[in-house]
Amino acid sequence: MKRGFLLSSPKPKHKQLFSTTPNTDPWSSQLPQHILYLIPKKIDTLNDLIRFSCVCKTWRLSALPLLPSNLFNKPWLIVPYTNDHVSKTGTACDKTLGFFDLSTRQLYKVDLPEIANHRICGSCRGGWLVTVNSFGDIQLLHPFTRKVISLAPVTALPGVVSCYYNERQNLVYDVKNYGSLCTIASNCMREFYIYKAVMLPWAGVVMVVHGLNKMLAFCKVSDENKKWISVQGVCEGNFNDVTIFKGEFYAVKNNGSVWVVHGGFDTSSSPFVKFVIGQPDNWGYYKKYLVEAKGELFLLDRVRYPLEPGDDEADRTLVFSIKKLIEWNGPKFVSVNYIGKDCAVFVGCNDSFACLTSDVPDCKGNSIYFTDDFVDGVSNMNNVNIGSILENFVNEPIARQDIGVWDMTADVFDRLIYPSASKLMNPPPVWFTTN
Repeated sequence: MKRGFLLSSPKPKHKQLFSTTPNTDPWSSQLPQHILYLIPKKIDTLNDLIRFSCVCKTWRLSALPLLPSNLFNKPWLIVPYTNDHVSKTGTACDKTLGFFDLSTRQLYKVDLPEIANHRICGSCRGGWLVTVNSFGDIQLLHPFTRKVISLAPVTALPGVVSCYYNERQNLVYDVKNYGSLCTIASNCMREFYIYKAVMLPWAGVVMVVHGLNKMLAFCKVSDENKKWISVQGVCEGNFNDVTIFKGEFYAVKNNGSVWVVHGGFDTSSSPFVKFVIGQPDNWGYYKKYLVEAKGELFLLDRVRYPLEPGDDEADRTLVFSIKKLIEWNGPKFVSVNYIGKDCAVFVGCNDSFACLTSDVPDCKGNSIYFTDDFVDGVSNMNNVNIGSILENFVNEPIARQDIGVWDMTADVFDRLIYPSASKLMNPPPVWFTTN
């Protein structure tokens, strides 16, 4: 496999992203001091300030007072950057994102023309975003370096039969849905066809949960002719989440059964899924997440209020139930209410991750930080009229208010970790980390 930047080491280091080696060019180190310290104050975007600080040691020192502390270790919350925190393009992003610092409660501006009209369908390890637009373009994007890597398009995903302009000159897709053929508008494909995306950076592989029946497919970043390949051994879909555990992709279905994707990424053979453990006791059809914390795998069940029109509490998270995978003497789930007093977990449409409170002191230990990722109401629909149903969801977007922290020790929800979380937010907030 070709070795590429940021995709070659088991744990990508920040020095691979931003070189701090002093530049030897005279112009970069011989600017008058008063000018040198004035320039970074005129820079109004976080990503430009980061790039400015990487020119040389002198420039870095001048920018350091303006950079957030613990920049590359802390979790960020990506939110719309508009006056009312509502994007004008629905769940697609504008060309400017807001990066919210949980510790200082400060909102930083990040200019990203490359993300305009794209929806974030994955926030991956190493600081990469997976985005898709209504024309079916899928890309990897690093918001700080603005590096873009194109992936195979939506039309290459299994189940997509054709793409064309209809009699109204609207771009539509014909896709397979439980054996039937249905037609879906391009904006609906952008919103719903890729349920979640996760990347294994050191292997250069992006895995997606896709389609109306939520199947698994992957794309190798280094392939010259990129394509989406179905993961073998899956007779049905219904996957809720996928994450990385012990260097492999682990996936969970909506019934709580867990599967692991084995091998094949660096060979001509295709990877295949292997059954790990069946549905746990007292399982329900709630949103499932898998997350690795301190070397152990946890299954999270997110229970929401029923979605009812006019109900202010509809779609709000009611409780999380937590189970830990015990592999000794055969795999089994054990119910727990404790992940660790020094551990915080972050879930949503990102690749679920955990961080130590010793690294991020402002985070609460034994807590789950969650964002609004509700799309389950429009998935797994066995309906030939699914296209019109999806358009109704797009035209009448759901308020993205289900965001907060659950302190497991105190059994307390803090709903408003972001100042404008009480308002409608589109696109929905996304967790981001460079670790």
